[in-house]
Parts: sequence; C-alpha cells; structure tokens
Amino acid sequence: MAMYRSALEWALYEQGYRNGMLGGKILALEKEINDGKAPKWAMDMPPVLLKAIKDIGNGAIHTNGGDIMKQKEIDKTLIELVDVVFAELLDVVYEQPLRRTGNLSKLQNIASKLKL
Repeated sequence: MAMYRSALEWALYEQGYRNGMLGGKILALEKEINDGKAPKWAMDMPPVLLKAIKDIGNGAIHTNGGDIMKQKEIDKTLIELVDVVFAELLDVVYEQPLRRTGNLSKLQNIASKLKL
C-alpha cells in the first residue's frame, strides 16, 4: 500500500502538482477541478479515490498510535481493489490520451487518402 501511495504522489508530481505533500497535491487538483482548470483526466478520476489511496497508504506506513489492529484492514482483497483503481488512474492519465492520439492519426491518414 505504501508503494501505491508513493506512486500516486509521483503521478501527481509528474502531472504538475509539485507543492507540498500528497494531501496538498490532491487539494490543489481538487481546487483546479472546482475552478474548471484541471486537466481532462481529472474529470474522470474523482479526488475522493485519490484521497482513499493516500489515507490507506498513510495508515499502512505509520504506527497509528501503536494500534496494529488497524493493519488487518490491509488484506489481499483491498490490495486487489487498489490495484484495479490505480490501473484505471494510469489508464485515464496516460494510456487513453495516447490511444486517442494514435487512433486519430490513423483515421486522419486514411481519410486523407480517401478524400475526393
């Protein structure tokens, strides 16, 4: 879980959210969403999902006041779910735009050949 949290912070950093810790980066993204200035991918990935990954990752690496019983929540089912959500995030941020650009280029190339 700590690795997902770290990967999320790096993804946001790479997308231009570079100030503060992960919570601050998510807040900055949320503000841009509310102001209508966020990148297109942000409209398809609600910040509440990002906050959940952050909170679970934080809980996984911090001592939680010595309460080790909280760690039992981090099981195989949770990790599989976070894996699915994170794969969706990567798809929305990186893969979909590449597919869209590639598909458009192919269509435009064929259209230009068939143009009357």
